[in-house]
Amino acid sequence: MIINSIRYNPYLYQPNSLTISQVAMQFNVGVELIHKWTESGLIPHITLTNGEYRYKIKEVRDAFLKNDLKDGQ
Repeated sequence: MIINSIRYNPYLYQPNSLTISQVAMQFNVGVELIHKWTESGLIPHITLTNGEYRYKIKEVRDAFLKNDLKDGQ
């Protein structure tokens, strides 16, 4: 599976929901960038009661493609 403009690794373990660091690792970007995109509403997420975020990999992948997200934006 090839996805344009992102370096997605489909072979890494994929639980039902990912932490912010797991998303950053999956898409080869920094945690700070994922946090920025989350706060700006570009990436759908679930906020836990302790304030941490969780992400569904398909929703994140779709957001990367829809918004043409790349490292440095």
